[in-house]
Amino acid sequence: MSSSSLAVEPVASSLQTELQGYVGFDTITQQIEKKLLKRGFHFNVMVVGQSGLGKSTLVNTIFASHLIESKARLSADEPPRQTTEIQTVSHLIEENGVRLRLNIVDTPGYGDQVNNENCWEPIIKYIKDQHSAYLRKELTATRDRYIQDTRVHCCLFFIGPTGHALKPIDIVVLKKLSEVVNVVPVIAKSDSLTIDERQAFKQRIKAELVFHNIKLYPYESDEDDEQEQALNESIRELLPFAIVGSERNVVIDGRPVRGRKNRYGVINVENEEHCEFIYLRNFLTRTHLQDLIETTAQIHYEAFRAKQLLAIKESTQPASSQVSIANSHMANSPNSMASNALASPGGVSSTMGSPAQSAKSVPAFDCRPWANKYFTNQLVGLSVSKNQNAVTITSLDECTGDVDLNQRKGKLLAIYDIALKLGWKANLQDGTTLFGHISVPEIAYDTDIDDYVFAIHFNQDNSDIKKLIRTDLTPLLRTKFSKFTNDLIENYSTDLYADTSIPPTPELVQRKKPVSLPLPAAKKEEVVVRTTTVEHSFEFPGASARGIYESLLDPARASVWTQGRSKVSKKIGSEFEFFDGNVHGVLLQAIPGQSIMQTWRLKSWPKDHFSTVTLEFIEKEDGVTVKVIQLGVPVGQEEIIKRNWIGYYWTSIKENYDRYQHLPIQNDPVMGMFETNHLIFAAALVAFILIALTAYLVAPSLKF
Repeated sequence: MSSSSLAVEPVASSLQTELQGYVGFDTITQQIEKKLLKRGFHFNVMVVGQSGLGKSTLVNTIFASHLIESKARLSADEPPRQTTEIQTVSHLIEENGVRLRLNIVDTPGYGDQVNNENCWEPIIKYIKDQHSAYLRKELTATRDRYIQDTRVHCCLFFIGPTGHALKPIDIVVLKKLSEVVNVVPVIAKSDSLTIDERQAFKQRIKAELVFHNIKLYPYESDEDDEQEQALNESIRELLPFAIVGSERNVVIDGRPVRGRKNRYGVINVENEEHCEFIYLRNFLTRTHLQDLIETTAQIHYEAFRAKQLLAIKESTQPASSQVSIANSHMANSPNSMASNALASPGGVSSTMGSPAQSAKSVPAFDCRPWANKYFTNQLVGLSVSKNQNAVTITSLDECTGDVDLNQRKGKLLAIYDIALKLGWKANLQDGTTLFGHISVPEIAYDTDIDDYVFAIHFNQDNSDIKKLIRTDLTPLLRTKFSKFTNDLIENYSTDLYADTSIPPTPELVQRKKPVSLPLPAAKKEEVVVRTTTVEHSFEFPGASARGIYESLLDPARASVWTQGRSKVSKKIGSEFEFFDGNVHGVLLQAIPGQSIMQTWRLKSWPKDHFSTVTLEFIEKEDGVTVKVIQLGVPVGQEEIIKRNWIGYYWTSIKENYDRYQHLPIQNDPVMGMFETNHLIFAAALVAFILIALTAYLVAPSLKF
């Protein structure tokens, strides 16, 4: 009987059964409510719009609290923002026993530059980074029972009350935002428009949104019941909300209300005849708050998650048969692309698709432990002060992402994409102490010094400390980050990935040795190295055996495929050095176009330990096969050595083979001697023939 015949069809429907007595499962809602009330809720709101549109005022008005300070006008001595910044403030608010952790993400600097090209990129990066952080925690083997949710649930997009149409930048940003977050557009300061102007403006905006296929929240869904569909339809009719914000109370008919007073009259922000603020507030807090959270998880996060997991799956597949050995090793390694991708702040590692991760290069070596120590050493203790206020970096709370060293065409490359979370403490002149952290969502190998994004978080908002961090501390951080690439390459082991130890940071290198009295020299113990044999082969289609032979022993050709100065000779007993001396040895035997034998070692191996390498060149009709037998490889280095030969030697030679075929071939010392003797013999033979011929011709005249 087949296993399929044992399958049980699911029950199409359940029978309605009456209980014979009270069971008590009707209290499940109370149990859930009790647990939720104890844990509280998280709601993350992002506000996007140009300065002066009342973003801070609106948020404070919605939640009837002074949550964030206005950033519309900078002080005269404060430099203008050169790019979009990310600033987050968190508040715990409570209403009737319900606790809400409200995180407000502000974007000062957005749209305020002369050139606003790509000003939305820090915003999109921040949103995706929160998805990535949640995914990493979700896939961690020892994850928490409850993952703190920092994903952006709602983005309030502020449109200026021009009365004309959407700006081109608004269309671009709305399009990009709608792909990753729930977007709710609002017309800011709508009291500057008449009722007719406001209505006409809304209709033009709606037409443009439809034309550009920009999907706004709430989305259409067949899963909603009729009541929910009707409610959502009424909300969509109101979009974009025409709002007015105010933190002040004015007296109307003897009672205080939130509003604005001018010489023409009083605007009550909660009067639906004046603006649509009350609809927006009810929508965000009373009818759709939970749905915004669920939609973020079920639509935007799930789309991001599926894409990342698919990319991770694809990244672990062998790219080509030429690197099948390396890929097989990396796919089963804890430092494989899959594990690195899950640790990246952008989900899949930014090295994917880069030259360092292509099929023609050595798989990246994981340098994350070193990076963690490096940033701790470089950043913790960094301090700035002004006007008796001081801010100090106190801790490196998180360092996640990829830090890979790679080699392509003989050149060492640093490929990394890191996210940092730095704890800070501020001491104010009045003796107050503030705490918070700075999130840097992306420190990447291709990020310019001015493109770093800093999300500044406070336990209590303070404009002086915020200004000090933004104007004095972040420039120092930018400078530190810009030096990471050079320090990584300079201080990390550059010995073909063979040394997996963590090298010291620059500060540790410069630390003075303690002074001590000389001690008697310890007896030197002989180091015993356990060794094994490594064998592999590589195909060179279209190449010749003599061509590969010359690639390895001709200094001009070797300098091309190693991308550096190479010391090598065809003289038996001569020393060779590749890759800045990280690979060196002595030539033992060389038969042109047939084989090479040499002693061979990595710089990181135990002192005076050499392996013996035999290279055999097998000529075929369509190319040549190089067979490698290496005796004396330290145990544990087998896969590393294979990867190094394939990536550093054979792949690079294959890529550069045609580039140096025009170069003259350097003669072999022994073969050169034979060729010189042949020339001498040929010259002597020609001279003998000429003498004999001359004697024959003149012989008759010599007869008597």
